[in-house]
Amino acid sequence: MLNQKQREVLAEKLADLGNIAMGSLVFGFMVRSEVFNYLSLVIGLVIAFSAYIYAVFLTK
Repeated sequence: MLNQKQREVLAEKLADLGNIAMGSLVFGFMVRSEVFNYLSLVIGLVIAFSAYIYAVFLTK
């Protein structure tokens, strides 16, 4: 199992992952020349929110 310090670091990094996923979604859809793809949006949102929720769970 992880000790408290390790959980805090992992939670911080998961929050960073969520931020990167959200940023790449926004930037990717602005730069993209293809038609809006809902599957990419859903996958990105699931990754971002999963990372955020798991990070919150680790801090408790």
